[in-house]
Amino acid sequence: MALRVGAEVPEADEEVKSDKASPALSMENTVKKLDTLSVAIVVTENTDIVHVETFIKDFAANKVNYKLIANRPVKMSEGIKVTETFDTVHSTLFDGLLVLDTDAPLAPPLKDFIEAANRHYKTIGYSDRVAPLLDTTSVDKSQPGIVEVRTPQDYLDQLVIQRHWSRQL
Repeated sequence: MALRVGAEVPEADEEVKSDKASPALSMENTVKKLDTLSVAIVVTENTDIVHVETFIKDFAANKVNYKLIANRPVKMSEGIKVTETFDTVHSTLFDGLLVLDTDAPLAPPLKDFIEAANRHYKTIGYSDRVAPLLDTTSVDKSQPGIVEVRTPQDYLDQLVIQRHWSRQL
């Protein structure tokens, strides 16, 4: 990394060991409100548009920002378009991930997308259709903040927590 940013390369790795904590810098003390959060919603061009609209309406009502993401941009219906792909965004840009639909087997870019969200302790929601595909990732569905969603509220209740620090990786 040092070479890529024009810095001097250190002779050896030096780990900083510290147990200091600051409440002023802690994410745990952040005001937890939905209207400050954003969600990546993973769909396919064949995802049930009524199902997508249900989530979009509830997210909008709660002022949650969202982006629809798929393998390629696609117009799903009048007014609803997938504008982002796994090549144009990364899960770390969002506060949560909602996988409503995907094709089997799980494509490597989506698997990476999901696993990055997991490593960052973000809320990961998934539909019953996606549940078996999550078993091909490092995500443990029994961990906090990993939720099978039947309704938008199932997801929003977990999203507002923001990070799920008690999750075991």
